[in-house]
Amino acid sequence: MDKAPEISVIVPIYNVEKYLGRCLDSILASTFEDIEVILVDDCGQDNSRAICDEYAAKDARVRVISNPHNMGVSAARNNGMDHAHGKYISFIDSDDYIDATMFEKLHTAMERENVDMVGCNVWSVETDGNKEIIKYLDVSKDVKTSFTKLGNKIYQSHFHVVRFLYKSDLLQKIRFPEKISFAEDVIFLLQVYPLLQDIYFLAEPLYFYCHHQNTLSSICHERNFQTLKMKDVVMEAFSQNPRADIIREGFWDWYTANLAGVYKLVPPEMQASFVKEAEKNLPYANYSFFLNHIHKSYEKYYLFDWLPIITVSQKFGKKHVKLFGKIPLYKVKSEWR
Repeated sequence: MDKAPEISVIVPIYNVEKYLGRCLDSILASTFEDIEVILVDDCGQDNSRAICDEYAAKDARVRVISNPHNMGVSAARNNGMDHAHGKYISFIDSDDYIDATMFEKLHTAMERENVDMVGCNVWSVETDGNKEIIKYLDVSKDVKTSFTKLGNKIYQSHFHVVRFLYKSDLLQKIRFPEKISFAEDVIFLLQVYPLLQDIYFLAEPLYFYCHHQNTLSSICHERNFQTLKMKDVVMEAFSQNPRADIIREGFWDWYTANLAGVYKLVPPEMQASFVKEAEKNLPYANYSFFLNHIHKSYEKYYLFDWLPIITVSQKFGKKHVKLFGKIPLYKVKSEWR
């Protein structure tokens, strides 16, 4: 390669032949042309690889690399980063697409504001074609901020690694978690944020996030249990960067609410086990909050089955004394299900 490209665009590929052409056409139509497009083949079973090779043959900016076998989106993105030469890096999902001006506008803001990361708002596109804007932290106008100013507010955002432009140097030691196949975006960004100084956000929606019936996050599978391991990975990452203390407390509140959402994706026959595992992973107060969010009707939860307590009741003018009983933890009604 004679000259390093300004932007490396990393696209993980796995069984997306239906959407891949639209995605790649939108990237290659970019008004910012100084890019390399790294297509990471994750060894799917459809015609996606052939489509990748076809685009690489037509445009010298496109390179196709492969994982040794199917390893998941995190490994594909890591592989892409290992092969990236650009000053900046952007991630695009292969079933999404972008506005032709996205890279130009992100790059202009990055250079003008001299920041570590630039992002934009997103169009959320439903299967019927309807779409709405997903705002980052309710951003309605362009704004420059910093990690210190954001602090725990970052947990009010949508954790999508797409729609951002990152300084490549910033990501040298950051990896996607290959052993966890759920919420890998969250773990990645929670490693990135403490490294940032200044950040810039564009209010204009320039990325099209497409919902499909086979979207990974909609699949009920045992892998959702891996979300329970997220805290260990995040806390390990936090321990390596003292600046992460700013967002440590907010993580627990976000994590608890997230587990309650994941609970809905777990098959019914596995939900009881999921709750037991959550109890092991959450502090007492957070576990109470978690339970409060997953049950649709009034139910009692008890600290212990039986305790040597005395309860006195009045019936027909006589006192009735019980020496053993249960102590309820709380009794709530949830709005989740």
